[in-house]
Amino acid sequence: MMKKWLLLAVIGLLAACSKSAVEELTTPTGSDAPIFYASVEGADADSRTYLDSQGYMRWTNDDRITIFFGDNYNREFAFTGKTGATSGGFTQKSVDDPFFTAVQLPANYALYPHAAATVLEPAGFFECTLPATQSYGEGSFGLNANTMAAVTESVDDRFLKFKNVCGYLKLNLYGANVTVAQITLQGNNDEPLAGAAVVTPTYGGEPTLTWATSGTTKTLTLDCGSGVKIGQTEEEATAFYLVVPPTTFEKGFTVTITDTEGKVCTKSTSNEQTFTRNVTKNMPAFEAKCKAPNSVPRNQIWYTSTDGNIVTPKKTDGFGVAIKSNTYTDGKGVITFEGDVTTIGANAFRNCTSLASITIPEGVTTIGQSAFYDCTSLASITLPEGLTTIGRYAFMSCTSLMNITLPEGVTTIGDHAFRDCTSLASITLPESVTTIVDGAFSGCISLASITIPEGVTTIGDYAFSACTSLASITLPEELTTIGNHAFNECTSLASITIPEGVTTIGERAFDGCTSLASITIPEGVTTIGDHAFRGCTSLASITLPEGVTTIGERAFAYCTSLKRVYCKPTTPPSGRSNMFDNNAYGRTIYVPASDDDSIIKAYKAASGWSMYASSIVEYQF
Repeated sequence: MMKKWLLLAVIGLLAACSKSAVEELTTPTGSDAPIFYASVEGADADSRTYLDSQGYMRWTNDDRITIFFGDNYNREFAFTGKTGATSGGFTQKSVDDPFFTAVQLPANYALYPHAAATVLEPAGFFECTLPATQSYGEGSFGLNANTMAAVTESVDDRFLKFKNVCGYLKLNLYGANVTVAQITLQGNNDEPLAGAAVVTPTYGGEPTLTWATSGTTKTLTLDCGSGVKIGQTEEEATAFYLVVPPTTFEKGFTVTITDTEGKVCTKSTSNEQTFTRNVTKNMPAFEAKCKAPNSVPRNQIWYTSTDGNIVTPKKTDGFGVAIKSNTYTDGKGVITFEGDVTTIGANAFRNCTSLASITIPEGVTTIGQSAFYDCTSLASITLPEGLTTIGRYAFMSCTSLMNITLPEGVTTIGDHAFRDCTSLASITLPESVTTIVDGAFSGCISLASITIPEGVTTIGDYAFSACTSLASITLPEELTTIGNHAFNECTSLASITIPEGVTTIGERAFDGCTSLASITIPEGVTTIGDHAFRGCTSLASITLPEGVTTIGERAFAYCTSLKRVYCKPTTPPSGRSNMFDNNAYGRTIYVPASDDDSIIKAYKAASGWSMYASSIVEYQF
């Protein structure tokens, strides 16, 4: 039977071209050769079978599509043009079955990519499979990954406008000497991402996707073949694309990178994330720090001791399973259980002062209250992926612990979890953490810097109290609350910028920060607590934003270098008479100027301000 031809005009841009321009293209010959014209929505990075270096859609000579000519018979067509072209012909590869009786439909339907198993139901929707594994494409997603659908107005209409069914995730990875073998994406609430699906195209509208009642897959995998070496710096980050169906990840998602040596790296977000059709979600560049997966069997805990002897847990009933044996040979202790360990219970190793290192197996999700409290020799701990909860006082007074990496997925860190870990010099917090709880790092006198991940909204009371080496800290934009005593006695802290969302600076939040010479208070702050900046002896000037309504007792007392206070509120904030005691000699308080001097008069007469009347002057802000 004569082969049929499909001419596909992917016009740069065809979204802006007229139909008359399309009709100027050369058409195939043959009396029964149906002529179709096609386009894709837009010509930018939101529509493509693959991307070129400028983000435009291009076809390749490997592309296959399915056309249903007014019936539900699946016919395969192959692109005959050159890779990189925006238009070209498609030749029919599958041959009509003379014994097949098709259901006649009122329009023509098309689907990319072709799959022989795709079924077009009489109601006008496709039953197809979204792949669980996609192939890497340089600067793009892989071939056959981007599902597109089209339908004409009628069976006589030969103009097919392809529309994307899914959205896209763009990951930007960098790292020293890392070659990526595969990347997996999984929702933290196990949302379906691949498998049996129903796609319904609509003429003049957007296609919709729903999942079949069974057969859906919860993980997407990007196969990088023999490996993709990534850039070594953030500026050289390598892009990886995944096609993601329209999905709301209610509890965020987790990305797992596996390198060619089998080492893994995970990155998670616990915030709700929504992927919409035809839109790319571009994630900020992050460093892929791949490490060997935990090799400890799930029914064992490995450890070392300072004296070469067995370390006996203080409580043996908190592991979720009974202990079978505890041995120490060749410099390594092994606690073997009768089943898989699921938790490290409260007080499990409390006051085990000879415990030097410990490796906790995969499968453990919780470290209980005071689990390692006062393990004064514990210098190293390996925490498993999948850990979500660290209890109160879990590592308190582990005075030999020098660094620790919390795996992605940890959402809860209990009060005072790392308090008085006096040797702790660095800690990596995952993005899944949303709160720095009360006393979390209080007394960590060796902690010199820390980056708090985006998504953290609260820094609790005493969170970094007496971290005397802390010279640098980055606060996330989402932060809304700085608790009481949060940074008091951080004597090395030289400057800090408080994010715009913060409304209250707690009592003694920066009390005794003697090196603090610069601080920016955002416009949204309304309350500055008692003693908030007391004893900040290097602070030379401060600007109080217009929204401040309350200044606490001795809020800026004993700031012995403070000479300039710029107070923007037109109504004097309520305050105490000692809020600016013992500032630098000649300290001046600047208040907004007004034509009738009403503002400065109000300040000089206000309770708490009147004792500073001689220092108050007008200022044109």
